[in-house]
Order: sequence, then structure tokens, then C-alpha cells
Amino acid sequence: MAGCRAVMCTAGFESVSEAAVLGKPVLMVPVEDHLEQMLNALDGELSRVGISHPIFDLDALSHLPAQVDTGWFREWCGQAGRILVRVVAEAATGEEWNGGSRNHHYSDGTAELGSFQPSSPGN
Repeated sequence: MAGCRAVMCTAGFESVSEAAVLGKPVLMVPVEDHLEQMLNALDGELSRVGISHPIFDLDALSHLPAQVDTGWFREWCGQAGRILVRVVAEAATGEEWNGGSRNHHYSDGTAELGSFQPSSPGN
């Protein structure tokens, strides 16, 4: 995919995302009555990654730009490690975690902020 000018595919998340990371414009043909693909195609258009089309049509490729600016998407993907740590920390502790701080929420609506320290095995 890195060597192509554009991508024509169904609107599956992986294909559209890979094209976006590579800055390749995408002609997305969502599978009929497949809600996820229809939403992926809509999101791809709104994000200016490509255009949605009802059928695979080589002539429609001429409506795509030479490349798309998807630096914002690569930056978003680069946050995956931090997001994963946050989700795992919240799942493990039951507390909202924010970049090294954990927030203790009490039933009276008050909160106490503290630094996040994973517990040792056996604690």
C-alpha cells in the first residue's frame, strides 16, 4: 500500500486506517447494510481521508486528491500506548487515572488527587 497512489477498498477500519497513516487517499465502498462500514466511510469523508462511493468504479479514483494530510491521524495513533496504560490502570484500580495521578471520588462528591502507584503483587 505504501507504493500506491490511492486505495480502493471496502470501508473496513484497518484498510482505511492504514491508508490514512500512509497519507493515501481512499475510495471507500462500504458493504451494503453493514453499519460499521457505513460509519467508517462517513467518518473517512468527514476526516477528509477519502470519498465514499456505492460501487467499485475506477473512474471515481480521478476525484481523489494526490495525497491527503493525515498528520493528525498519525499523532492520534501515537497516543495508543498512553491510552492503553490509562484504560488498564482504570480497570485495575477502579479509579479514574490521569497521566500519573489517580482520583479518588467519594460519595459526597468530593475528590482527592494522588500519584498513581501500581500495587505490588500480593498487596
